[in-house]
Amino acid sequence: MGFFKGNETDSGAKTQIYLGGSKTVLGFANQAQQRKRVVFIGLGIGSVVIAVAALGVMKYREAQAARRVVESYASLTQCLLGDAPQPGEAPSLRVRRMQLTALTQFEVARAADKAGPWPDRCAKYGYGLHESIGDSSIAETKGKPLADAAKALASALDQKDGFWRDASAVVDAAFAEAAKAGILLEPRSDVPPPPERARPLDVDALAKSGALTEKPISLTDLHVQSASRGEVRFVIDDAKGDTRRVCTITADAARCAPVAGALAAAKPGLRPLGTHDDGAEPLVASGESAYASTGAKLLDGSPLGAQSTTGGRATLLFEGARGLELRQVTSGTVTTTTVGLGALKVAEPKRDARILWDQLVAIVQNGKETSLAASSLVGPSPKLEVVGALPKAGSERSGSSEARIDGCQSNGITVARARLGRDEYLSFFTKGSWTAPLKLSRYGAALHCHAGQAVLLQVEGGTGEASLDATLSRQQCSPTECRVTTLATRELYVGEVGLASSTPIALGNVDGKALVAWQSGQRGGLRMRLGALDKLAGVPDVIVFDDLVQHGKVVDGSTILDLRMLSAERFAVLLVVTPAGLRGLRVGGDGKALPVTL
Repeated sequence: MGFFKGNETDSGAKTQIYLGGSKTVLGFANQAQQRKRVVFIGLGIGSVVIAVAALGVMKYREAQAARRVVESYASLTQCLLGDAPQPGEAPSLRVRRMQLTALTQFEVARAADKAGPWPDRCAKYGYGLHESIGDSSIAETKGKPLADAAKALASALDQKDGFWRDASAVVDAAFAEAAKAGILLEPRSDVPPPPERARPLDVDALAKSGALTEKPISLTDLHVQSASRGEVRFVIDDAKGDTRRVCTITADAARCAPVAGALAAAKPGLRPLGTHDDGAEPLVASGESAYASTGAKLLDGSPLGAQSTTGGRATLLFEGARGLELRQVTSGTVTTTTVGLGALKVAEPKRDARILWDQLVAIVQNGKETSLAASSLVGPSPKLEVVGALPKAGSERSGSSEARIDGCQSNGITVARARLGRDEYLSFFTKGSWTAPLKLSRYGAALHCHAGQAVLLQVEGGTGEASLDATLSRQQCSPTECRVTTLATRELYVGEVGLASSTPIALGNVDGKALVAWQSGQRGGLRMRLGALDKLAGVPDVIVFDDLVQHGKVVDGSTILDLRMLSAERFAVLLVVTPAGLRGLRVGGDGKALPVTL
């Protein structure tokens, strides 16, 4: 059969041509149009149904994608941070505090419920956030920056050594973009939490307690009193930086006052002078004069030693025309007394004669023998008496000018140390007399006193890469014997070699225990341990100070420019040089490190 389409007539009627003839089909056309309406209506209804169904599917899929975005973000947050950052808190700062804890842990300890070690295990949630954003409509608007940031964060976390690397930039970027996107945060019960946060001090926290100096100084310009007791005393003489101070730190107070009066005009070269009774005013030597720390000049000349007592009395030791002279200054009045020597001779008074509280101690020549001698400063006629012979000394470097007498005091017992070459001797003043000199087996240790005994601490060996080969030693001496304890620093770092000291280890004595402090690795912060030296390997680290945080955020370089430990009997002070000045941390026998408050 054939079918042809004709021309339109003037009336608009359409003619259909068939094989069997032709006819006008106006009526037929009307019927056809009715049938078309039915079909069109049917098709329209079907299309609407299909469109509605399709829209429902699209909305369902979008809802599912949005749900995955929320779940991925919530999982990432809980895994990495624990909960949402507080207003004004940088997420990277929280991660940094957790990183300090994680650095001390073995990998198995960083794993939680077989989920894998932190923060490595959080990478999958970052990837999940990136992928879920790509499946949602948010990707077409403000989601792309978040997707990119989530992927960058996941890549940084997905590293075996990611637990010690600095990911601050990508952490902050990811959470900043999530905040812009307005993603709601929901709690997750199926995501292991991160490690506990370390809560160390930082430069910002120390700034609230006051600075020992407002500007950084070189610790070579800090000069410590050579004889120790219950206080830490030192003088800062940074003439170039115009920072000159006299500082005293006790177990519960601190004072660090700028020099004043005549002392402020003295030439560079300020040094602590002599020993002091508790609460007595410190004395300072400068060039050819002696001063009170308040700034008043006491005497001209170069004192060899001194003793400051409560009530404002000062006794100073000088080399006079007739030998050693004691000059007592009380309310501006000076009384001079010559020390009796008898047949004894002090060959090098500047090095070999010192005042240790109410005792004058000296290395003397007694005929052909080298001996230790002493005299009480109490009474009208001080006279040196031989305490005991010092065997022939070892070699000493040529041109040395260091003092060869120092000491410490505890429980009313005074300990004097005499150095001859590489030989050292101790003598104890107890019950009114000095004990026979006791030769030490080691040389060059720092001397402290505790409970009437001498404690000598020493770090022997290298720093940096060689710090693992260093040895810590502690000698505890009575008048008749010494007990020596040693510890290889390698034993401190078992399981955490990456936290080996990058600077010299600081070693001190606190209430009879050894205090070790060190700047650990590149990102481990300032750490310490307190305890018996031979047990320190089993003592957990205390993270004292975070040197990579300043102004509330993680910074690139360390804020520790230098570090030094000073010990009294019951506490120690960690002096930390920072870009914001010299700060102090006091560590007591309870192992707590608190800012030194002025």
